[in-house]
Amino acid sequence: MKKKINSLLLLFCLLCPILFPIHTHVQAATPKIQLLEITDGSETSTLTQAQQSTYVVTTMPIKRFVSDRSDLDGKYDAIYFAKGTYSTDLVRLDPDPTSANPDLLVKNDTDRKDSNKTSTKMNDLTLLKANEIINYYIKRNLPVIFHSSVKNQTCNVNLKPTYQCVLKDLATTYKTTQYPNVSLVDDPNNITNMISSRPRFTLTSKPTESSIAQPPYYTTGNTVSFSFSIDSGNLDGLMANLYIDSNFNGKYEPSELVKQNYVSELGKQQNVYTLNYTLPKGYSGIRMWKLEIVGENGLKDYKTGTFRFRDAKVNIRVLQVTKTTAQNGSLKKVLTSVGLKNNVIDTDDYNITIDVVSMDDFNNTTYKNINSGQYNMIIFGFEDSYGNVRITNTNAQKAVKDFIASGQSVFFTHDTIQRISASGNNNYESTNSWITNFLPDTGQTYELGVTKDWQQKIVADKLATPGKYYMETNIGYHATYTVTKAKKVNDNLLTSFPYSLGNTISLATTHSQYFALNLEDPEVVPLYNLYDGTIDLNDSYNMYYIYKRKNITYSGAGHTNSTFSVDEQQLFVNTMLSSFIGANQAPVITVYSPDTTKEIPTTQSIPLSFKVDDIDVNDKNLNYSILVNDVPYNSGSVINGQTISMDIPHGLVNDGSVKISIKAWDLSGAQAQQKDLVIKVKKLNENLSVSRTINKTGMLKVGETARVNYTITPNPIDGSNLGTSQNLKVQQIKFNETVPSSFGVSSSQSNVVVDTDSAKKLKTISIDLGRINYTKNSNNQYVADPINFSIDFTPTVSGDNTLSNSTLSFIAVDNTQKSMAFNNININARDELRGIKTPDSITMNINSVTPQKILVEYNPIDALNQGIIKQTNWQVTAGTDLIEVNQNGEVRIKPGAATNEEAKTAAVKVTVTDIFGNSKESTTIVNIANPLQAFSMDDKLTLNVGDTGTLNLKVTPISAASKLIWTVDQPGIIDINDKLTGEIVGLKKGVANITVKGTDAQNNEIVRTATVTVNQPVKSITVESPITMTVGQNLNLLGKTTVLPSDANNKEVSYSLINNSDTNYVDLTNSGMLTANAPTPDGHMIKILVGALDGSKITNQFEVQIVNPITGIKLPASLDIKAGEKYDLNQKLEYQPINTTQKGISKWISNDKRFVTVDQNGTIHAISKGYATVTAISEYGKYQASIIINVYDPSDPNGSNNGSASSNLKW
Repeated sequence: MKKKINSLLLLFCLLCPILFPIHTHVQAATPKIQLLEITDGSETSTLTQAQQSTYVVTTMPIKRFVSDRSDLDGKYDAIYFAKGTYSTDLVRLDPDPTSANPDLLVKNDTDRKDSNKTSTKMNDLTLLKANEIINYYIKRNLPVIFHSSVKNQTCNVNLKPTYQCVLKDLATTYKTTQYPNVSLVDDPNNITNMISSRPRFTLTSKPTESSIAQPPYYTTGNTVSFSFSIDSGNLDGLMANLYIDSNFNGKYEPSELVKQNYVSELGKQQNVYTLNYTLPKGYSGIRMWKLEIVGENGLKDYKTGTFRFRDAKVNIRVLQVTKTTAQNGSLKKVLTSVGLKNNVIDTDDYNITIDVVSMDDFNNTTYKNINSGQYNMIIFGFEDSYGNVRITNTNAQKAVKDFIASGQSVFFTHDTIQRISASGNNNYESTNSWITNFLPDTGQTYELGVTKDWQQKIVADKLATPGKYYMETNIGYHATYTVTKAKKVNDNLLTSFPYSLGNTISLATTHSQYFALNLEDPEVVPLYNLYDGTIDLNDSYNMYYIYKRKNITYSGAGHTNSTFSVDEQQLFVNTMLSSFIGANQAPVITVYSPDTTKEIPTTQSIPLSFKVDDIDVNDKNLNYSILVNDVPYNSGSVINGQTISMDIPHGLVNDGSVKISIKAWDLSGAQAQQKDLVIKVKKLNENLSVSRTINKTGMLKVGETARVNYTITPNPIDGSNLGTSQNLKVQQIKFNETVPSSFGVSSSQSNVVVDTDSAKKLKTISIDLGRINYTKNSNNQYVADPINFSIDFTPTVSGDNTLSNSTLSFIAVDNTQKSMAFNNININARDELRGIKTPDSITMNINSVTPQKILVEYNPIDALNQGIIKQTNWQVTAGTDLIEVNQNGEVRIKPGAATNEEAKTAAVKVTVTDIFGNSKESTTIVNIANPLQAFSMDDKLTLNVGDTGTLNLKVTPISAASKLIWTVDQPGIIDINDKLTGEIVGLKKGVANITVKGTDAQNNEIVRTATVTVNQPVKSITVESPITMTVGQNLNLLGKTTVLPSDANNKEVSYSLINNSDTNYVDLTNSGMLTANAPTPDGHMIKILVGALDGSKITNQFEVQIVNPITGIKLPASLDIKAGEKYDLNQKLEYQPINTTQKGISKWISNDKRFVTVDQNGTIHAISKGYATVTAISEYGKYQASIIINVYDPSDPNGSNNGSASSNLKW
């Protein structure tokens, strides 16, 4: 058997160049094969040194592999499962769900301690990882090799059926002829000759890594550049995708695609391509990126890295709930090495404020504030047996669940998710509010299949008796096995910022927990596992120390809480930052006006201006409400980042105060910290009152003008105590305003003076308004008319501007110098949306289950950062039966869209509307590629030069025909006229071989060949004709026949009589032998057809005459004819023999035309008396006969011609 397996392996190795074809490459250097070797637990490779030098081998124990959350897609060229048992045994359970299997049960603390040693337990694949191997390797024709020992893996019936022996099922299911890239081997030494079919690239430059970065860091609007060369891969269709991890979980999801370009479209210098990306706004920290290069067949290569980013400062308000009022484990007490002062950690990048309350306080009152924006992170812990205290208030439980549902961060710690036995209940039946409310959120839900009803029970029922349905080990109970170190499992923001943590960190003494972590959940990201040199550091099921699941973080820290190691303190800071940044952030309210430190005159309204901003890019719209003195005044929806301005009347005529409250929340319910503004209102006893209004209170477009109207109102002066001749006046009234230098300024006043201070980027506007003279009215009051003027402001750059430097100075009636301030005015401007652009087209596989995001480029480029995008609407405008698009621009193939039909196209249109009402559209064509499934064609074809023939190409689906690759070994002999149908045209005589290759969706290469024979056909046949034969003559017509061209494959011809009646005259064979039997009648020609026998259908006709040959002609010796008469000599002409068919005279000649003339018809004309000889020459044989013509004249007295001839015909 071993020999047979090795033989099969050898065949597999020989086939490798076929299985993994080498395309036409742009190649800098041959990259080594990246081989992932998965072991049963060993960190040491089982491969030979030679293999390890040939390949880049990554050796990973299987538990580490199932814990690894880095992208498997595109990371390796091949996967090998080394020899091993791959035990599916479980860690002992506590309690035993059925009490029927004592071997599963923890009986005492000795068992419990031993249960912490799990290296030989649970060494199976997860379905999650198995499906990744299937989709990214097996179905893409990448090698997956199993040591034959995996077939002997024992299935565990205590697990769900699909969990019982995943590795064995994978190997046996896919080791079929359908997947020749999957193999079983006895000896790993036979793993040879693998060829990479992935595209590969080398980064030549990238952003500076965050670990070595120095200020100034990258910030909003900066460009990061990635330069790379292609080492291998077909450039046609090669795509470069850049991802930025926006939720900081260390994974790169379709929604995190930020830049996409075909490699061929990127800027290129000396075979180095560069992709650039402009950074949007965001929180300070690090940015984790992935650059991948993807071929049309889905195979890829990628690189990852980080860079330092500084923009918005992170402000985190943390609520820690301790077990008791003693506040043991309070972070305010134990964070001694990370810059904590009082309850605040403050740096250039982040500010963390920590409030600490007891569980009693939380149950009684504090829970009421957690969803009001006061906090954006909750920590439960740190203390041993924390689960002994509960969130007993059902309203408090709901508040925490709502907080989690809003996407904000919760940090559960040591012993929170722990079941404490209830008195009088069976152990597995007891539960508590931690488990019923939060066990699913924590991901400690590895499902068992021990009980028969596990499929029927809903989650709520399972949580009521969790030990029956979820893997509960309680190996941490009684702290029988404690450790002081942890090992890193995965990298993300939590392990990297602001402190870059090592692979091994020191811990305050702690222990394992109680429920197994569900590694089948892709949202679960293990970060550090407990480690002491003995326990299995790769076991994230049971030995997790800290991990994340969505917006939940869980840590085993807290068993010892009087002090924490420096590593742990740094880890907690990292956790608070990453948990906050990676979770849903509540909006932030920024108030521009009013200035609560200044009083507002009773004559002025309150100028309110504020911005609601949310760093979450997906929170495009936010909600707000305004309360005045706790009474709702205004509410609505606002675009993320938009500024809201309004004047609020206060209604006060005397001194007082007004409270304005601003609330904001996102669509998930996360609330901003409420802003409460208390504004003092003051009644001023001055000669003048000032106010101003603006004609446009909303957002202006850059370049749009707003007019501010200023009013200076003289207040009436009581004249009862003044004399009648009082000359009251306010003098030297001067207006001054300071505005940004980017403002255009014009005024209704002719004497306006505008000075620009370029250094301070300010403009100062001055107007001398003269004086106001009072007159006394009938009510014994001195009054005067107001002064009104206006100034037009035109912002030329985007920005928020509060005009708060507008003053009026004057000398009052009592000759004292006075100054007054106008109310604040907000002029906010943004660039309008000038255009958008999406890719002209994208291509998606009709079988694809992964969405593809369409990226939008805006003009201006920072339109999102400016907050001008009011609405973005995505819709499918063509192909609604094929695709769907969500409002994030992610396109998916609709279920059931896959058919065997031709590839189709769909279209997606995005309409973006800005806050000014401008709408811009862009349409992207979605080419739905229907990948090759199979194709066939004839293996032989014969045709003639110039003719076309078909190989009867049949492709499934039809559209995949355009992707087939055709090669011809003799291109001068044939040409491929139509690659979609297999139509071939013959160019010249010869034989050519055609090879057609195609690649299916799994990257399997399909090859078909055909031999084409091109014949040279007859083009023309000519025969020397007409042919005259004599009776009895034999003639081979081939001698008279010419067949062209001379290199015609078959020059044979066939002859036949056109008229069957001509057999009366001749005999004719098909080969061209003609026998003349009888003469043909005068004027009758025998018509013969000659035709080619090569199938060219070339024919020609020619004529044959059969004659009785002439032997001579005869005329009488003489003829007397009277002068002036005519005579037809044909009457006297005789042919010899008399029945000859060759009759006809070619010429008649008179030797003396004085006496006789003759025409060519043989008619003589007697001219005058005398003699002449007339000669006839026959047409055939040129025989001659002569006759003497004696012309006499009857009027001659002699009666004769000198008596030398008689008047009678003489023979």
